[in-house]
Amino acid sequence: MKLAPEEQSFKSMMAPHAFAPVPNAWGRQGWTTILLAAMDVSELRDALETAWRHATKKTTKKKNKCTN
Repeated sequence: MKLAPEEQSFKSMMAPHAFAPVPNAWGRQGWTTILLAAMDVSELRDALETAWRHATKKTTKKKNKCTN
């Protein structure tokens, strides 16, 4: 999943058994590996909602972009 780098760092620090940056440049951009078996439903829901909010912000910006 894609998180902001600071969110990725926080989640990896608070729950290293469940969250880890993807190796290489992908991880530095916020792409994160999650281990579903190591997290509860509320933790997963929070992470998915956070990633979803970031994704919807980007699509909204693209839709509102002027193409003159």
